[in-house]
Amino acid sequence: SNKKALSSKQLRKVEELCQQSIASAEEVTSEVMPLADAQALDGVRAVFGEVYPDPVRVVSIGSDTSVEFCGGIHLSNIAEAEAFALVEETAVAKGVRRITAVTKGLAAKAIAEGANFEKKISEVEELPAETDKLDKTAGAL
Repeated sequence: SNKKALSSKQLRKVEELCQQSIASAEEVTSEVMPLADAQALDGVRAVFGEVYPDPVRVVSIGSDTSVEFCGGIHLSNIAEAEAFALVEETAVAKGVRRITAVTKGLAAKAIAEGANFEKKISEVEELPAETDKLDKTAGAL
């Protein structure tokens, strides 16, 4: 939960934590319970403004990684996600942020493209400042 945009360092940390959960193969469990009981759970996450049914499905990842209402998670083990990559962080309402991510093949592709982009940036940073058309080369990235 965060009321303002996350810094790039914070976004990287979120991504790393999710990747660690996947690598740790944390179990995913779900339980249907009365909405009032679910709302009283310690650490439960729900989407602001959403209307939840009564009873509601509560999904937990690991023993203390995440507890949330439904969440669209339909895995029995977080390792089934295979990979995780953040693709967007936006404001959805005043004081409410949303992080969008991809998993499996799309995440692996995003991670590979990110690594390739970082490599290209490193190569351009190594060029001498006098390099002909340096601005154009850097701008093409």
